[in-house]
Amino acid sequence: MSNIIESIDKNFVPETIDGHEVVFHNVKDTPFQIYGAYMGDGYDDPFRRLPHLEGVNGGVNWLSYNTAGVRVRFTTDSQYIAIRVSIDGACHMGHMTLCGSCGFDMYELTDGRERYLKSFIPWAGITQGRNSYECFADLSQKKKRALTVNFPLYNRVTKLEIGVSPDAVLEAGAPYRELSPMVYYGSSITQGGCASRPGTSYEALISHETNVDYLNLGFSGACVAEPEMASYISSLSMSAFVLDYDYNAPTVEYLSKTHEPFFKDIRKSHPSLPVIILSAPRAAAEKDDITRRDIIKRTYENALENGDGNVYFVDGTSIFDGEFREDCTVDGVHPNDMGFSRMASAILRILTKIL
Repeated sequence: MSNIIESIDKNFVPETIDGHEVVFHNVKDTPFQIYGAYMGDGYDDPFRRLPHLEGVNGGVNWLSYNTAGVRVRFTTDSQYIAIRVSIDGACHMGHMTLCGSCGFDMYELTDGRERYLKSFIPWAGITQGRNSYECFADLSQKKKRALTVNFPLYNRVTKLEIGVSPDAVLEAGAPYRELSPMVYYGSSITQGGCASRPGTSYEALISHETNVDYLNLGFSGACVAEPEMASYISSLSMSAFVLDYDYNAPTVEYLSKTHEPFFKDIRKSHPSLPVIILSAPRAAAEKDDITRRDIIKRTYENALENGDGNVYFVDGTSIFDGEFREDCTVDGVHPNDMGFSRMASAILRILTKIL
């Protein structure tokens, strides 16, 4: 039977990777399920995070092709997993690993929680422009696993194929909890800079613990709270919304002018939606940082005074508190994995009460 299938569909012809026979499957096909990508009207890319929006800055529309928060889920009993990926660009950054910016990692869902399995790391010499690479991960034993593969945080993926052994079972992935996705809006920190790998962004960490789907609307340097962005987010079905808007507001005055109206636009369309408001995480807060924190906190306090019973505030100036506070960032701004872990923990303390 296998020889007949191979003669009909060349995708079933095994290839050899690291001495192992591998059959590759395009993740756009069944039984794979893609999450964190836009699939509605104007859909033009299988891994884009939102459609082209008029009225927002060009950075948003360009960065929407970066695959931060995009995932694919599937179930297999293959003893090994390979990936073959095509990316448009390599996004070399001095303060972020290639594994985070253009690599993949893989988790296994066990007892309602995702646990890290393997990373797929591009070769160090990968260059700007269109590239493709292959990676192989030996899982040591053949058993059925519900897997999630997380996409790069800072690259456009144009194609992803997942390879399994020729005799492997390949089925649909495990479902997320029966909740609408959580939605996150913010800056480069929200997008995932500078996580060491995709699964250690703070949104991914929260999803690992809760098994709740999510949409990452973090746009590096381009999160400036336009009304058109608020309108788009308002159109989404959400189980919770995290407003992580601070860093990209160019001035204190701009932040004061835009922060509360942005929140109110979302609240108008979702009167009972849990909304978690963050100020920027700071290892060392200066006077301007405190001023910005207070502006954001005022949005929260005004909502409470107006009877809003489902709004929450996380103080970024204390989010890294504890041992090694000063070691929670790569460059004084962008969290490292320890910093992202503390961000996730602060939000999880709220989510465990409201989800």
